[in-house]
Amino acid sequence: MSSILDYGNNKDKCQKYTPSSLVKTMLDLADYKSNLIGKTVLENSFGTGNILKEIVTRYINSAIAEGFDNDAISAGLSQDIYGIELDTDLYKNCLKDLNEIVNSYSIPSVNWNIFNDNALTHNINICFDYVIGNPPYISYKEMDSESRISLKQEFDSCSFGKFDYCYAFIELGIKYLNKNGKLVQ
Repeated sequence: MSSILDYGNNKDKCQKYTPSSLVKTMLDLADYKSNLIGKTVLENSFGTGNILKEIVTRYINSAIAEGFDNDAISAGLSQDIYGIELDTDLYKNCLKDLNEIVNSYSIPSVNWNIFNDNALTHNINICFDYVIGNPPYISYKEMDSESRISLKQEFDSCSFGKFDYCYAFIELGIKYLNKNGKLVQ
């Protein structure tokens, strides 16, 4: 699939960022508040990373409250937090911001599972306790024909009618959930 960002005004349309108040509401709805060590979470189109940054901050504060040391917190962040972003500049900036957050807590370097890739084609072989995000909303008429064809072939939710791009993200989010996982998108 070609990059959906390269077609029309989609880059601007995809890059609407989730405000802090909505991020907090989304995470509260998922009950992503405490006892977070060992709970896996994915944001599959993180943009500037507003959601990921709050996830990491909550994770660290939860781990500190539970008495984990900084090495254990670093290891937990390396294992439990996942993100995917197509735009290279946004990916790099988010990674920098995440590193600044962990540095502010004096946590050792984290081996992030944060990927600069297309979330709809990136293969992750685990299931998550949480999939939380604000997927890109692009209408059928705003997609190039190659993207339409690919989405119709790969996603049941896009197999008929004039679907929105976000349908594929929601379907994929559901696929990535474990048995008791929670989706907020």
